[in-house]
Amino acid sequence: MALRGLGQDEVAQRVPGDAGRVADAGCPVPDRGLLTVVIVTQEDPFYIPHFFRSFCRHLADHADKIIVIEVVIQPSFGESKSQLARRMLGFYGWNDFLRLLARYSRQKTLLLLERLRVSQARVSIAGICRAHGIAVRSEADVNREAFIEQLRKAGADLIVSVSAPQIFQQDLLEAPRHGCINIHNGRLPDYRGMLPNFWQMLNGEAHSITTIHTMVRKLDAGTVVWEEPTPIRPGMTLDALIRETKERSADALWRVLDHLAQHRSLPLLREIDGQGRYYSFPRSRHAQQLRGRGHALL
Repeated sequence: MALRGLGQDEVAQRVPGDAGRVADAGCPVPDRGLLTVVIVTQEDPFYIPHFFRSFCRHLADHADKIIVIEVVIQPSFGESKSQLARRMLGFYGWNDFLRLLARYSRQKTLLLLERLRVSQARVSIAGICRAHGIAVRSEADVNREAFIEQLRKAGADLIVSVSAPQIFQQDLLEAPRHGCINIHNGRLPDYRGMLPNFWQMLNGEAHSITTIHTMVRKLDAGTVVWEEPTPIRPGMTLDALIRETKERSADALWRVLDHLAQHRSLPLLREIDGQGRYYSFPRSRHAQQLRGRGHALL
């Protein structure tokens, strides 16, 4: 069962520096200017949990000024499992697809053990977040009027998109006091679109650039607030690069949140000018080209 998010009164009563505890209703805690954050992400068994493991390690260090009031998990991509399987098979080819399927089966087993509380290990996004006292809920449509109104009532200062699959509409973009920011694992506007880690690796870039930017109606646009390079090493697998950029992007996000909590404004670095290039999801021929450059997928 998904946990509900904190209401505005509960946020005001959260005790900074005392993770996971809410003050008694009869003993309100003075407002100490906590920055309130909501994260929107998608269900993913492979990579996004690495982001949240890294992110949650630093929660206690920032509890005196920043609180994540809720993590909202959306369904992945909006496609059926059979459609997803065909797309993955077309990209990975049979050998890697079967390896990926074995990894998926193992992950599903670990998720079941977590759900049954047989294992103390937290492998799901929800499990990782709840273990650190963050409320979690599922939401199919973050543009729903009722959902947006709940954000306003909770007093959300900022929404962070971590691979959120749904396009944010204007009402949602304007709901938090400081708007919405997105984490994109490619330099913008040069690597707009899907799976930018893959395309940077295929194009022989020395680094994958994680870009954190403000969100506007146009996709992969807005203002850059942080850029974080991850070296693409010779022989590095795509799998390893994605994992590493997820972890580094979590650390980069904390630096952005720290700046916002301290200055009450985002660190605006540059506008994302120009069209750049939009990349679609890669196909088998692109995967073969990557292997030809000495990089495996898994």
